Amino acid sequence: MSLLADILGNASSGGIVGLIGGITGGVLNYFQSKADRAFKLEEMKLTATLNAAKTAGDIALAREAGAASAFTTSQKADLATQSSGWVSNLRGFTRPGLTWFFTIALFTIISVSVFAPTWLLDAPPLLEFGVTMITDTTGMMIAWWFGSRQIERQTRSWGNSAASASVK
Repeated sequence: MSLLADILGNASSGGIVGLIGGITGGVLNYFQSKADRAFKLEEMKLTATLNAAKTAGDIALAREAGAASAFTTSQKADLATQSSGWVSNLRGFTRPGLTWFFTIALFTIISVSVFAPTWLLDAPPLLEFGVTMITDTTGMMIAWWFGSRQIERQTRSWGNSAASASVK
C-alpha cells in the first residue's frame, strides 16, 4: 500500500504544483497584458497628438505657400500694369495716405468735440453725418487693413490651432 500511496501522492502533488504554476502563470500573463494595453493606449494618444500637430503644420505650410504664390502673382501682375513712375508712386501712397488722413481727421474731430463750445455741439445734420461717416470709415479701414493679424492671433489663443496655423 505504501507504493500505491507514493504513486498517488506524487501524482497529486505534481497536479497541485501544476495547478499552482498554471494559476501563477495566468495571473502574471493578465498583469503583463494589462501593462501592454496601457502602453498601447498611451502610444495611441501620443500618436493622435502627433498626427494633429502634423496636420496643423501641413495646413500652415499650404496656407503660407498659397499666400506666397498669390503675392508673387499679384506682384507680377502689378509690374505688368505699371505705366509710369508717378502712377506707381501714387498707387503706393494711396493706402498709407488714406490711413493717415482719416486717422488725423478722426483725432481732429475728437479733439474739437472735446474742447468745442456749446454752440458748436448743436451741429446741423449734414455736419453730423460727415462726422459719423469719417468715424465709421476710419474704424472700418483700420479694422480691415490691420485687423486680420489680430483675428488670427485671437483664434490661436482660443485653441483653434489647425484653422489658423502658421509657419514660424
